[in-house]
Amino acid sequence: MAAFHERGMDVDEILVRRLWDNEECPYFDLIMRADGRIYPLQPNGQKIADPYCTNSVAWMRISQLPGIDDSDNLNEGFASLYRKDLPDLDLVLSCGECCSSGENGFVSLARLSTGALIWLVFLTSSNPFESAEIDQDEVIATSTDGLKFIFRLENPESVRMVGKARLSYIAYEHTR
Repeated sequence: MAAFHERGMDVDEILVRRLWDNEECPYFDLIMRADGRIYPLQPNGQKIADPYCTNSVAWMRISQLPGIDDSDNLNEGFASLYRKDLPDLDLVLSCGECCSSGENGFVSLARLSTGALIWLVFLTSSNPFESAEIDQDEVIATSTDGLKFIFRLENPESVRMVGKARLSYIAYEHTR
């Protein structure tokens, strides 16, 4: 671990890197950033036809999560169903399903040159994501059941969900 500290990485960055390299993340709805911030996602209480609505209200350091070293608390394995390399931006956008359960989905943004994670969204009941695209400053990921989740490219904690055949905007802001 001394090599990481020499490059200025703190314990939270080291934990995220280890999890990403092992294709793991905490097993709950979240956004995980490379700097070690975890944004838990919670139901927002709005009544729409699709029960899956989330809201990121605050963040915590990954090192503050109880049981982070216990594999029973982790999603293990990401199976990419879609990957798009963006060499001009030095980015790779991936999405797919998680090996822990068929209803889990993930979307990730990483550095193309190094494979280093920028951010990861893990959702326990979104269904797998089959495609993703970047449109200006947003990532639009489509799940296998046709729902679209829209994340800001640089600030994924702000999430909108767009349903099939109707628009249900759910905007979320996090506490800084």
